Amino acid sequence: MPTQPGEAHFRLQNNNTPNYKAGYLGEDIILYHVDTGTDKRVIRSRMEGDMLTLDGYDRGVPTKQLTGDFDYEYRIMVASSALPPLYIRFGLQVGQWKKWLEAIAIEITGENAYTLLREMLPDAGVTFDTWSA
Repeated sequence: MPTQPGEAHFRLQNNNTPNYKAGYLGEDIILYHVDTGTDKRVIRSRMEGDMLTLDGYDRGVPTKQLTGDFDYEYRIMVASSALPPLYIRFGLQVGQWKKWLEAIAIEITGENAYTLLREMLPDAGVTFDTWSA
């Protein structure tokens, strides 16, 4: 994780292989993490049961200025039954979710990861649900 305020951290090793971290709901890939001391943003992806989830939160002073709340949380949820077009897009067999998470993490890593996945899904004909608060 970042050690200095303002240091951005992407959990990708030098060979572009995502670094896994044990999450409380499975294995997470951290797509974006920044902590400036006054603002913290985290976006992560994982398979959660039979759902692909990408979720994140923004917390701090800039978030309060933009939304009126100190924190903002958001999530994309995709049923695993809707994922075959994305497995095919990355040249993977259906069910290779860990490899798929690695492939997608390389393509959508960064502060716009949520937006990039939200645009990628309908382009591939994949249905999904979103939530934010």
